[in-house]
Amino acid sequence: MTAVEHAAKIVAAYIRSFQLGDGALAREIFLPNANLCGNERGKLSVISSAAYADYLAKRGPLPEPLLGLGRTLALHLHGPDLACATVEVFGPGKHYTDVLSLLKVDDAWKIAAKVYAWTPTERTAMA
Repeated sequence: MTAVEHAAKIVAAYIRSFQLGDGALAREIFLPNANLCGNERGKLSVISSAAYADYLAKRGPLPEPLLGLGRTLALHLHGPDLACATVEVFGPGKHYTDVLSLLKVDDAWKIAAKVYAWTPTERTAMA
């Protein structure tokens, strides 16, 4: 498997963890000290990957119409150990754009950071 394929596998797992509310999977794919940063109604929000995994586990799976509404918009390899992905996912009433920084650490790809933004939406299906 190529480096891009390994990174793409982690990005796909990220989308799956978001959709299924799989906190255990989120813990596997994020570095333990990773942070997630976003703009929440004009204010900076920073949470740890552990807090995010706990949130997913508590939230559980998305409603059926939103399952499968996620995709990788871009994935770029920047050398043998660094990748950046842009991902689109949908939650109830929200359209998220996530930018994931991935690092290859100890021969395994992990998400080192996530920066996100969201906009309100009524969308329940991909165009």
